[in-house]
Amino acid sequence: MRKSFLLAVIVFLTCTACGKDQIINYDQLPANAKSTIEKYFDRNNIAYVKKDGIGDWVKYEVKFLNQDEVDFNANGDVRSVEMKSGAVPSDLVPQQILDFVAKNYASQTIVEYSVTYRGYKIELSSGLEIQFDKQCNVTELD
Repeated sequence: MRKSFLLAVIVFLTCTACGKDQIINYDQLPANAKSTIEKYFDRNNIAYVKKDGIGDWVKYEVKFLNQDEVDFNANGDVRSVEMKSGAVPSDLVPQQILDFVAKNYASQTIVEYSVTYRGYKIELSSGLEIQFDKQCNVTELD
């Protein structure tokens, strides 16, 4: 009984240690993530790159010197963008959401964008948060 408990604790601690944040080199990012950064951001402005999680539950966080941040999933797909210096690059946001913002909030820019399990979430430069379902229909204004 005691050996089983000790083994369970060791396995738990090992798995927990594997999932901790690790600072990694830019070159260790998935190809999709590197492509996105090179297309929309200044690679020379990266403060750090972090990897968190294990297996399919990996998340990559890229923080820039100007405090902008982009998060990617294990495949290198964008999961969230937080801009402190300007707007989220429009190519990263679904066109239906861009159209909605242009029609209803023309003077605003999207400063945060994230993909959620229910759909999408954005924050406008005014601070207004808008949630959309997977078909880009508005579900919540806050």
